[in-house]
Amino acid sequence: MKILGFSDTFKDLSVTLLKVTFSVLLCYIIINVNTYFIMYLPLFAAICVIGPLIEEYAKRLSIINKFPLIFIAVFTSVEFILYVTSDNDLMYSPYFIYARYMGVLMHFFTMYIQISFRKISVKYNRPVYDIIGFASAYAYHGISNYMAVFG
Repeated sequence: MKILGFSDTFKDLSVTLLKVTFSVLLCYIIINVNTYFIMYLPLFAAICVIGPLIEEYAKRLSIINKFPLIFIAVFTSVEFILYVTSDNDLMYSPYFIYARYMGVLMHFFTMYIQISFRKISVKYNRPVYDIIGFASAYAYHGISNYMAVFG
């Protein structure tokens, strides 16, 4: 049904709002799960193993459901704001701000890795490429976190 000729616009807007809402929900879940693991696991396991696994799987879900750019924009914005506004002694150092910007770029890069391997997987009907893309993004994310925290 057209309402003054705007039915497609309303449909597109509602779909976009749904994707943004789902992205915010995923961010909420990621942040709470990561916070739980940081409190109860050794720092290395939480930051370099569990955190990247949860975040990369959320990116994978957004790719499969066809809203990766909306998700990555929401996720990196929320994560950046939470880190910069946290009560951290290092947050006033130039290194901290630089590291956070590099974290944003790392998230876009790991998303690009997964998207690229997903396209190859679909094009050639080879699911193994999808798994390789996820594993590559996960490994890169874990190494980046290790270098940022312990390096």
